[in-house]
Amino acid sequence: MLAPPMLLGVVFGQSAEPERQKSVHVVLRIWGANTKTASGNPLADVVTSLEEAYKQHNPEARFENHFHGNDSAMGGLYAGVADVVFMTRKPSYIELDGYQQMIQGQTPLQIPVMRGSPLVSSPIPPIVLVVKATNPLTTVTLTNLRAVFGSDCRDSAALRPWSVLNVSGSLARQPIHLVGFDLNSEEAMIFADTVLGNSPRWTCNYHPEQGSSAAARRIVDDVKHDPNALGITTLDRVTSEVKVLGLVGKSGRAIYPTAENLASGTYPLFRTVLAITRRPSKKYQDGTTANFLSFLASPQGQEVVASDDRFLPVPHAATADAVKAQR
Repeated sequence: MLAPPMLLGVVFGQSAEPERQKSVHVVLRIWGANTKTASGNPLADVVTSLEEAYKQHNPEARFENHFHGNDSAMGGLYAGVADVVFMTRKPSYIELDGYQQMIQGQTPLQIPVMRGSPLVSSPIPPIVLVVKATNPLTTVTLTNLRAVFGSDCRDSAALRPWSVLNVSGSLARQPIHLVGFDLNSEEAMIFADTVLGNSPRWTCNYHPEQGSSAAARRIVDDVKHDPNALGITTLDRVTSEVKVLGLVGKSGRAIYPTAENLASGTYPLFRTVLAITRRPSKKYQDGTTANFLSFLASPQGQEVVASDDRFLPVPHAATADAVKAQR
């Protein structure tokens, strides 16, 4: 398997490894998600660290950073005012449609460059399924999650009992009360993409909480007070009064959101920061951007990511697979 920088070289039609730029310096315009908290902007911090590390080998490089948020990032790219955008979710169908209307015949290149860590301080904590601590359920399969959360509203059996999740005893016949994020939220979109597939159809019995961080806290509160509740929330808001379920995939074993499982992608509800840019074409060639992206995917770039414990580096194989899938 080709290493990520080499694959990027194939895509951009240039040198495989990041190298010192010999051209007149070009300002790289960076747009991205706004992960600002009371203590700072973690994504801006790690991107700035990556830029400083890049400039050690390319001292003429200059950067202009604008972290306005995910929703404006793709617009900046196809309007020609951004060279690279960092997003904490995949572009939506509407965003990709807008991009393709402006840059016909192309889709943007999306490169995974870091993942959220399991630490409370991570701005993109992993998504987890929780039940009340006294609930006997400890694991759940992705297939069963799809059956519970993806039921068609026209289905007369849409209100699923706990027996669907292999729970026995007095709880078995009780209806599952589903609670989670608003369907337009980043968290719900990631859950739907991973669990429900390309054409998600949520059950009518799903109760969405509005917001993001505040919603995650309210979801945990809902679950801890309701023995019939099954909630979608984020790991940073979990308390001792609720239980995180292990997710069972094709391997047949329960996977939990540890740092190792998140970095490797074994735990499926991880969250990724994508570096997104225009593809090269006969009319558009940008060696400076390509060189910077190759640095992000290189061992040197991933070492910078690993030095910030709020994020996790992406394995070379995962980056290579993602780039190969877009060739």
